[in-house]
Amino acid sequence: MLRFFAIVAIVSVSVVAILGCGVNLESVGVKTDKYYYQMATKARRNKHYGLSNQYIATLISERPQSPLIPNASILSKKNNTDLAFIDQGINQRNAKKKLASIEVIGWSCTLLQDTQTVFCEGKIKNLLNQSIPNVDVILTLHNQSNSLIASMRIPIDADPISVNHIYAFRMFPRYNPTISKATIEFHSRGTKVPTFPSVNNKEVKRTWQGKDKDLDQKKIRDLFKNVPDRLE
Repeated sequence: MLRFFAIVAIVSVSVVAILGCGVNLESVGVKTDKYYYQMATKARRNKHYGLSNQYIATLISERPQSPLIPNASILSKKNNTDLAFIDQGINQRNAKKKLASIEVIGWSCTLLQDTQTVFCEGKIKNLLNQSIPNVDVILTLHNQSNSLIASMRIPIDADPISVNHIYAFRMFPRYNPTISKATIEFHSRGTKVPTFPSVNNKEVKRTWQGKDKDLDQKKIRDLFKNVPDRLE
């Protein structure tokens, strides 16, 4: 029993000694109100608003008498405002997505200046609870002044495209050095299919064959053999 009291006494004396000597509590592993507030501020600066609120909640819970609580409360209100704005954007995005039949997961167009080749590729997903028949990709190309250069239509390889399935497409329009902008849309049996995003416009990337190691000339020639030439 005497040994236990001696240990308690030693610990108490050590804590008092640390405080008395003005030692930084954080340096010995004690998380102060300043620590939680700084972490909350840092998390907000990095746009981690939920994490920032967690640090603020811990500060209020563990240091209820801290003079930093008023500032922390202001920080929390700012976090909540930003979180509400993010939630609103997500809800709007989901609402628009519900109106679409096809999601354009991603696509791009590239102009290879040294091989005088243009290729556009991307992926789509069927968002409906039923298959979509006879889906065509329609690509439209414009110059910098938005004047029409050419348009091209090819079918998606699968017919019909199945529910929740992802499909890739690749197109090789005729080369024109003035190509600057591209637009794609999708038709089913001649009718435009609503997509998400609803508008799909892109700047055409201009690069050089030597910088794209994965697209050598032989690969491009082989792909040309399998792509139907259906210019409109």
